[in-house]
Amino acid sequence: MVVDTHGGNMRKIKAFTLIELLVVIGVIATLIAILLPALRKTRESARSLVCLSNLRQVGLVYSFYASDNKQQLPNGLWEQPGGIPPITCHGMIAC
Repeated sequence: MVVDTHGGNMRKIKAFTLIELLVVIGVIATLIAILLPALRKTRESARSLVCLSNLRQVGLVYSFYASDNKQQLPNGLWEQPGGIPPITCHGMIAC
């Protein structure tokens, strides 16, 4: 871009054109579109690992309880109508 200053000297100003800006925005949008599914898979994998860790902890608690109480599990779960409630994790049964 050429600009006329008050002294009559022509000076060139460097600036991005509209096409260049649109290309940069398009490249950034493409990179984001590629990145989002990978982030979603990573988040779901992390949730699954947390769920498995929680289920492992529940199993350890029952094991420790049984070892301290003559290999007997607590009776409260079996006294409910319908038997043992399913262990759920994020809305899924025993993920």
